[in-house]
Amino acid sequence: MNPHHTNSCPHALHSHGVTGAPSAMASRMATMGGVPLRLRRLDAPDSRIESPSPPMRAPIHTFLCLERGEAMIAVDEDRVLLHAGDCVLIPVGQPFAVLYYNNCVGYMGGFATEFMSDGQSGNLLRRSEALRGWKMVRAWFAEGDMHYVATILERLLGECCGERNEDILRAYLSAFLAEIDHRAMTPIAEGSVLSDRFVAMVFEASDRRASIGEYAERLGVSAATLYRAVKRSTGKTPLAWIDEAVVSEAKALLSHTDLTVNEIGARVGVLDPSYFSRFFRKKVGMSPIDFREKMKKSH
Repeated sequence: MNPHHTNSCPHALHSHGVTGAPSAMASRMATMGGVPLRLRRLDAPDSRIESPSPPMRAPIHTFLCLERGEAMIAVDEDRVLLHAGDCVLIPVGQPFAVLYYNNCVGYMGGFATEFMSDGQSGNLLRRSEALRGWKMVRAWFAEGDMHYVATILERLLGECCGERNEDILRAYLSAFLAEIDHRAMTPIAEGSVLSDRFVAMVFEASDRRASIGEYAERLGVSAATLYRAVKRSTGKTPLAWIDEAVVSEAKALLSHTDLTVNEIGARVGVLDPSYFSRFFRKKVGMSPIDFREKMKKSH
């Protein structure tokens, strides 16, 4: 059991249920009506996500592509843990939120439906079973393939920041979507499915007291099987993911509520205020109070 989780822990808020101002990047994605194509690097100073964002609906098709790092997004009732090489395409109007974000390098962008309605790009969207639907599409690229995808997106980014030649934009966006369509049906390893289910369950937990054994029982596997699957798929132990969920929820509460630091510690299952501050500083690199001040300035 995680040492800072106690049996008197009150119920914690779901991080995706915390209301408040979304991150700067997520906010821009939600207000892009009238812009046919937008693209940003995830590691750009004005695009970094410092805390979980509330659910939103974008007026465009939104995509997220990771070269490095990891993130978790909520799309309707689904929780999706993304790793290096993952790309997701979220259809226009689909509610989604960023629940967890860690050292991400890659791209986030979106495009209007009408921008891709004609010519070769329109044919691609119409004939693709994955891309023409109204559900999230997920694709995974090996390191070498991701290099080519990143090259396409970097060329798109350059054109977005320059002359915005629509023929060039459509051509490269079509190439990117074709790559997603080609990889969309790639089966996911059984261990990765188990790992993703565990991480989603941890981030959804209303009570942080559960042990690794209890999570394993809920998932119908042994604790050893769960440990191996999570460690192999993510490089982190199950206990480390519980800590990540605690930090993520604490960030959301610090960013979007007026609760005191002691109250937030109790909400996330850390009843000792001194330990909570030390734990948060170790994970984030600053105290809870300093993090709250940083988020106030950024908003």
